[in-house]
Amino acid sequence: MTKTDGGGDLGAGALGAPGALGRADGLTAAFELLRYGRLTDETVRPLLSRRELASLGAYRPAERAAAIVAAKRAVARLFAGLDPRDVEVLRREHRAPRVLVLGADPGLEVSLSHCDGLAAAAVLSARRPN
Repeated sequence: MTKTDGGGDLGAGALGAPGALGRADGLTAAFELLRYGRLTDETVRPLLSRRELASLGAYRPAERAAAIVAAKRAVARLFAGLDPRDVEVLRREHRAPRVLVLGADPGLEVSLSHCDGLAAAAVLSARRPN
């Protein structure tokens, strides 16, 4: 497993890039970019909830899993000390994913993307983080 910049283990062959945290006009945003390799079932399963695993589907599951991990890391960056495994990123049909933290909706907006070996997440909060 590859250890990244405080975000945790991402799996064999995965490389994490440093994320960013920014504030402006009462908003806080966190960004995470991951370069991933061979994410195996054994390395991804501990990082994702049952609902997240079920949402991966058959089309590009490794890319989707990496984007979810990127979002979990970005949310953890917003709330210092939060374990990314306490964050759940759930797909919604034709809408932005829903983020839950310890089962509650913290009112975050999230955008995910993946292409050519990169997964990215941007998380926006109107609340002030810890």
